[in-house]
Amino acid sequence: MDELFYPMQIAGFEIVDNSDKGREANQRYTVRDYEDGKISFYCETIEVL
Repeated sequence: MDELFYPMQIAGFEIVDNSDKGREANQRYTVRDYEDGKISFYCETIEVL
């Protein structure tokens, strides 16, 4: 995370499936803010509610 502020606003984010890149299980997905690039992290599973 870079340059966090409150209240945080995220205009949009993307979820990238890294399974074809041979990543470790805990890096299966990359979640990132595609507008400003302030948030980016890896995760093993994802659930969108």
